[in-house]
Amino acid sequence: MQVDLFQKPKYGAKPFLKWAGGKKQLIADIENMLPEKIKKKGVIDQYFEPFIGGGAIFFYLASNYEIKEAFLYDINKELILTYNAVKNDPEKLINELHELEENFLKGMMKIEKNFS
Repeated sequence: MQVDLFQKPKYGAKPFLKWAGGKKQLIADIENMLPEKIKKKGVIDQYFEPFIGGGAIFFYLASNYEIKEAFLYDINKELILTYNAVKNDPEKLINELHELEENFLKGMMKIEKNFS
């Protein structure tokens, strides 16, 4: 499944997930292996990420280079749905998460009262 996260981020996007097998610790090594042309111009014409996971490499590169076209994939459909929710309507997602938190806390308070 593919997700288009290529739009210029409104909020300076960063990885919001920790991912088993994440590549965050490899950022410096990967950047050192970029072709000199990319380093000098600061432009990546096409970026392909077959296993986006937490997206550490993509978000780092997108924050430090102009990426003209990005192709981001992952076999995990729930992960792609999450990225699409963040991309398409972050305010709605934030509101729904706040509502979920409030309901959770209310439920916990009820449980606490029953054991007090």
